Amino acid sequence: MNQHKENDDVDLPTEVIDRVNVGVVAVSLSLYEEGMNLEELVEVTGISDEDVSKCLDYLIQNRMVRKKVGSETYRVSNFKKMLQFLLSAGMVFPLGEQFSKSKDETG
Repeated sequence: MNQHKENDDVDLPTEVIDRVNVGVVAVSLSLYEEGMNLEELVEVTGISDEDVSKCLDYLIQNRMVRKKVGSETYRVSNFKKMLQFLLSAGMVFPLGEQFSKSKDETG
């Protein structure tokens, strides 16, 4: 049996953390149709403002998120397109895959 040991910290590569952060910011932003500003995203995600800004820049460059003209509010451009982009880039994973993997592992 697998026993969980205390302090089993794993050092994740920066690239992995950045990819997860982009997915977290994108999905969090998509939950609010009216959009969110940087401070709200930092509060909701728990990610530093510098990292949230990098994620937003990346999502804006890839046309998944846009900044509302004349304000500091960010909005998802097209949720379906963004979700396909995040899935294909490996930034989020479909839950169905996770459930089928865990069922296969347990027998």
